[in-house]
Amino acid sequence: MKVSGKNLTQIASNTVEGSYNSLRHFLNDAPWNDMVLNNRRLEVMQQCRQTKLQPGFTLIVDDSGHRKSGDATDGVGRQYIGEIGKTDNGVVLLTTYYYDGVRKLPLDVALYQHASSLPQGKTDPQFVKKPDLALQLIDSCLQRSHRPRVTLIDAGYGNNTPFIKQLEQRNLTYIAAIAKNRSVTYQLPTPQQPHKYSLEELATALPAEAYSEVQLNLERPRTVWVALIQAHIPKLEGFTLAGNSIECSNLGASNLS
Repeated sequence: MKVSGKNLTQIASNTVEGSYNSLRHFLNDAPWNDMVLNNRRLEVMQQCRQTKLQPGFTLIVDDSGHRKSGDATDGVGRQYIGEIGKTDNGVVLLTTYYYDGVRKLPLDVALYQHASSLPQGKTDPQFVKKPDLALQLIDSCLQRSHRPRVTLIDAGYGNNTPFIKQLEQRNLTYIAAIAKNRSVTYQLPTPQQPHKYSLEELATALPAEAYSEVQLNLERPRTVWVALIQAHIPKLEGFTLAGNSIECSNLGASNLS
C-alpha cells in the first residue's frame, strides 16, 4: 500500500477496518513487540503470491537519515543525513529490502542509536555501530533461509574492510562503492608487473577501449563511461572493480567474479 502522507490520520484512512483512535492506541499504549510484529508481517507476505519471496533476489541494505528539530526522538544526534547530503540533527534507520527486478519489499529495519542519545555514549550497552547493525539485518534474512543472489550495500559501507570481510565469511556475493583513493593491485596490458594504483589513478591509466558507454535513465539523463576490470584489494578476496571515468568518486567494487 502506498500512502501519500505519513501522518496517522492519512494512514488510518488507508487501513481496512482501522481508525485514528485504534491506531493511536496501538502505537502509544498497546503492549507489542516490533520484532514479533515484523516477523508476523513477513509470514503473511510469504503466504501471498504477490509478495512471496523468490530465489535469486537482490538484498538491498539501505542507510537513511532524516532531520529532526529536537532531541526527544530515540537515537537523535548530529550525524550524516543522506536526504540532505550533510551532517545535521536527525535519526538514521538501517533497512533491508527484497528486490527481484520488479518488486521492492521491506524486510527488516533497525534504528541506529547515536552515541550522544545514550546515557553512557559509546560505552552504553545499547550502542551498536552501524556496520554491526547492518550485519544483524543481513543475518535476519539468512536465518529465514532467504539467501540473496547479490547483496547491494549502501555507499557508506564499502570502505569498511571488517564489514566487507564479514560478508565474505558468509559467502555472500556483494556490490559496494569504495573511495577513489582506495589502493588496488592491477596488471595493466603492458610488460610491467602488477602494480598498486589508487582507483582514481587506475581510471586514467586504463586505455580508452576498456570503457563502455552507459546511458543512465535518471530524472536528468546522463551518459557515463564504465570499465569493468579484475583487481585485488589488500586484506580482501578477489574483486571485480567498476571504474567511472566521469565521476571517479563513484567507483564501485564487487566480488561477482
